Amino acid sequence: MVGRPDDETGEAVHAFVVPATGRRPDAATLRGLLTGPAVPKTITVIDRVPLTAAGKPDKSAL
Repeated sequence: MVGRPDDETGEAVHAFVVPATGRRPDAATLRGLLTGPAVPKTITVIDRVPLTAAGKPDKSAL
């Protein structure tokens, strides 16, 4: 999950999900599994997480 600019709150949680092979998760179902301030405003399903040269998730590429 990463923070992204948001017109309403200034910043909102955004989740990127890499599904298991052969699965295609539903964003509404995923959002229903989370509670509290960690509930992402948006969820995007991606094939893989882009990495930096150091091997860490590249948040700017997301």
